[in-house]
Order: sequence, then C-alpha cells, then structure tokens
Amino acid sequence: MKRFKFTVRPKHTQGALDFPFDMLRYDRCYPITPLSARAIGVAGRTASAMVHKSGKAFQGTIELQSNDRAPSSARWASQGWIVTIVESFRQ
Repeated sequence: MKRFKFTVRPKHTQGALDFPFDMLRYDRCYPITPLSARAIGVAGRTASAMVHKSGKAFQGTIELQSNDRAPSSARWASQGWIVTIVESFRQ
C-alpha cells in the first residue's frame, strides 16, 4: 500500500484560523504527531486556540499522513491552506 506524508500550513498569518476538518475525511488522512493533533483540535483544543493572543494566527506546519491517496493540494488551497511537503512511501 502506498502512503503519503505531507505537511500543511495556513496561507495567511493574521486573524482567526479555522482548520478544514473535512479535509481529514476527504484526503483520508490523520495527524502524525501529538503536536499536530493538538494544533488542529483533535486532542481537545478548539480552532480559536490556534490564534495567538497577539492576533497572529498559527504559523507552524501540521504533519499528516494518508494511507492510500496523495493530498489534494488544490482543495487544501481553496480552504486557505498550503500543502508544503509531500513524501510517498510503501509500507
């Protein structure tokens, strides 16, 4: 089975940030690290927690893995996120 590891980051660094949770379903992916899970709210944080008290949005990257399909870069972009790194491997 071919797997894909990839990272996503927000296009903009100002204002509120909503993580496109539906993209996890669409790309059949999940966060790789606990830090990535916390950043998107999987570990109990809300999207509003991704905005720093200074008003700047989350500026890091989120590491994801898909077990059977490459990330849909154009669809991520339409949600305000950029796919920055894609690695494929077999396991």
